[in-house]
Amino acid sequence: MTNPTARGIAALEKANWEEAELSFTEALEQDPRDLEANIGMARMALHAGYPEDVHDFIKMPGVEDPRLGELEYVALRAQGKTDEAFRTALKILSTQPDARDFRVRVGSDLLSADCHVEALEVFRKGGSTDHLMAGGEAAACQMLGRMDECRRAVKRRLRLLPDDPIVFSQWIALHVGDPKASASSLLAMGREWD
Repeated sequence: MTNPTARGIAALEKANWEEAELSFTEALEQDPRDLEANIGMARMALHAGYPEDVHDFIKMPGVEDPRLGELEYVALRAQGKTDEAFRTALKILSTQPDARDFRVRVGSDLLSADCHVEALEVFRKGGSTDHLMAGGEAAACQMLGRMDECRRAVKRRLRLLPDDPIVFSQWIALHVGDPKASASSLLAMGREWD
């Protein structure tokens, strides 16, 4: 393989950090704007514990690639710049509404940071037909004490994953202690699709 960028990507996939660094460095000497080489170097900086170096590789004016923004988010989080990281993530999600995996990651990070209202917004904007968004919405609603909304989100998730025992267990758990919910009515409520 003579292309240094391709060699670097292959080395990175095998966790051969030294070969990856040599290959990406060679690629960047040939073309400092080589997107894949810059992304590879940014990932290596994160892996090595140098998130502050990521910005050297992802600041590429005029280049639009969602991976650059996602790397910036991860680097900012790793540096402890949580507020700036979340602002960056929300900006990315506003321009890339279909970035499902990134949306799930950001929503989960927001939940972990006790930013429940923001997490709820992120998950709700992810679409009502995605079981991960419904699960995130349910978690955020539960943490906010919005139990009716939580039940609706879990019910929507149950519609999307009707045979998932974990989701069904969530449904049952949300109704434990509800005086109107007998075991048979819970089964019926969980299986209502209207």
